[in-house]
Amino acid sequence: MPRESITIQVGQCGNQLGRPIWEQLLVEHSRFSKKQQLLQQSNQSSKLASRYSQYDDKMSTMFRNVNSDGRGLPVGVPLMHIRARGILVDTEGGVVSETLRSSLGDLFDPHENILTDNSGAGNNFAHGFFEYGHIHSEKLLELVRRQAEMCDSLHTFHLLHSVGGGTGSGLGTRILELLSDDFKGVGRIAVSLFPSSSNCKNADDVVVSPYNTVMALRYLSEHADAIIPMDNAQLGLLSQISPHLHNRAERCPPRRYRKEISAGRNKNDNLTINLSDTFYEMNAVAARALADLTSITRFTTDTTTWDTMSSLVLPGKKFLTTSLSPKVLN
Repeated sequence: MPRESITIQVGQCGNQLGRPIWEQLLVEHSRFSKKQQLLQQSNQSSKLASRYSQYDDKMSTMFRNVNSDGRGLPVGVPLMHIRARGILVDTEGGVVSETLRSSLGDLFDPHENILTDNSGAGNNFAHGFFEYGHIHSEKLLELVRRQAEMCDSLHTFHLLHSVGGGTGSGLGTRILELLSDDFKGVGRIAVSLFPSSSNCKNADDVVVSPYNTVMALRYLSEHADAIIPMDNAQLGLLSQISPHLHNRAERCPPRRYRKEISAGRNKNDNLTINLSDTFYEMNAVAARALADLTSITRFTTDTTTWDTMSSLVLPGKKFLTTSLSPKVLN
């Protein structure tokens, strides 16, 4: 059986990056489930074939299946309500609230998956690391422990954050430090978005982002087992030259899963994500790369993402470069 991963999204950037990632994962598992059903129907009579999407061990790596009371259901039963194995963290609630009001909202339980504050970190690494890291450390660990207890064999934490802002750089690296102390046997992979250089067209407008980046790098190098850096400028360039890399038709959760993740929601409460938004285009490129990274865990049983990553990471050599070969359509 594949082993589970917990995704922790920190700050505005981390939570915005998380949206297309969860959408991409739902699309991929929807296609896999459909193929499995067709295979089953070809081998069995239509009367015995399953009529519903099944919660399989592949999907259990990143998602949970719960009933109407919120209790977890085992692998092999029809999908009821999907919950993500993830935690959304921010020092202001705007971006997290948008996610909860979107079509992905029911993936997250406000009591089990969410931690927010009101004032923000003010683009200050020290404020995020020392102030909010101290205030919320126990609550953060409680949320992580709760998610870990719902895993049969937890093997990796994925941290999504930016190193240019105060929350992503400060509180994000503080979370890594907490995980390294309390979950020593679990791999920690940080997906870190780096700010654009000053001479770039899409230069970062946060004056102190270089300082936040330098201070965050020290804790990343110390507490992360592997770091996947992504450059804002390059993501923007790739999203422009390859607009079909992440198909627009795939950006909404598949119909077969919309019912499960939006059950009981008022349609008027759903927030439609602006697909033409430049940041969403950039995040969609990153989402495809990260989905490909975890596919070895989600669709095979002989190895895990961390097994593969740990075989590549040498002591002191933690920064890994990810690449993506786009199909550019004329």
